[in-house]
Amino acid sequence: MDAARNETTEIEQTKEYQLFRLSGKLTYGKTQESKEAILEKINPEATNYVFDLTAVEMVDSTGIGLFITFLNYMDSDKTTFLIIENSFIRELFTIAKLNKLFIICSNLEEVHRKVKEGREL
Repeated sequence: MDAARNETTEIEQTKEYQLFRLSGKLTYGKTQESKEAILEKINPEATNYVFDLTAVEMVDSTGIGLFITFLNYMDSDKTTFLIIENSFIRELFTIAKLNKLFIICSNLEEVHRKVKEGREL
C-alpha cells in the first residue's frame, strides 16, 4: 500500500452479495477515498452487501459515518453485513448501536451461513 494512502477499498461481486474489503484507518480526513469508491460502485441489483473490516486498524466517528452514508443510499429491503474481528472496533459499533442497522459477523463463513438462513425463511 502506498504510504500516502491510509485506506484501500476492494470491491467484488458474487451471486449472493457485493463485497467491500476495507483496510487501513477509517478516521477523520482518511475516509473520503473509500466513501467515493463505495458510492460509485454500489450495485443496486445486489440483494446483500458485505463490508469486510478485518484489515481495518482504526475507526473513529467519521469512519462510522461512512456506513451511515452507505445506508442512506440503499433500499431499506437490502441486508448489510459487517465483518469485524477486532474486539475494540466491534465494541465501538455496538456502543454506536450500529448492530441494530447491520448484521455484525466475525468472518465471511458466518455471513454465508446467515445469507443461507435468510433464504430459507
